[in-house]
Amino acid sequence: MKINASKIVNYRKEKAWSQQHLADVSGLSLRTVQRIENNGSGSPDSIKAIAMAFELIPGDLMESVPEITASPTSITKRKKALIAVTCVLASLVLISPLTLLSETGTTATSDETSTLDLQDDSNSTEKALIQQHALDWLSLVDNGDYIAGWQASDALVHSQVTAQQWQEAVSRVRSVFGKNQKRSIQSLDVMTQLPGLPDGEYAMLVFNSKFENKANSIETLPMSKASGEWKPIGYFIR
Repeated sequence: MKINASKIVNYRKEKAWSQQHLADVSGLSLRTVQRIENNGSGSPDSIKAIAMAFELIPGDLMESVPEITASPTSITKRKKALIAVTCVLASLVLISPLTLLSETGTTATSDETSTLDLQDDSNSTEKALIQQHALDWLSLVDNGDYIAGWQASDALVHSQVTAQQWQEAVSRVRSVFGKNQKRSIQSLDVMTQLPGLPDGEYAMLVFNSKFENKANSIETLPMSKASGEWKPIGYFIR
């Protein structure tokens, strides 16, 4: 699909996002984002992923888009669709819908999970808390406690998917990636906005992970403090 690459660059800069951040939010690789911004072409799924990250539709990124005033109903539907993808429901862009890839009965040891050095960070205390909540939550799914993982997620997830749907989604993907063998955190960003969601306290964690059947994987874990405690509102893996 041919799109207007400058529109993507402008939308990204308006949000003060780096190319890596756009890649994390959209579930694409950094190389894919760079290629799309450079030559203005990409697969339908890639364009759809970027459009949804900006709370748009793919047509909004095309070379020529007629002026159309969207009705409040269509805007509401678009936001609901975006939240659904963010929070677990099916997506053509991701390898799996908010599916938690994990091993049953095995928890990573301290030697297998690395954390960020936050000594020089002004928000080190809060980030350390976020990091700990994220790792505690990941340990639930690493142990096969999928229902417990659903229960420990944010209410936004509960409103979009049932515990049974969650468990079924996890089971479908486990056979693809296999057991989690190692996990190291790549980045942790705190923000006040996420596409399709009201302003609030959010965090985006990105992990470099090694799975039994896929050695080089990226886990992205967006979290919210809407309940007063940091909880996941989504989980993506590629």
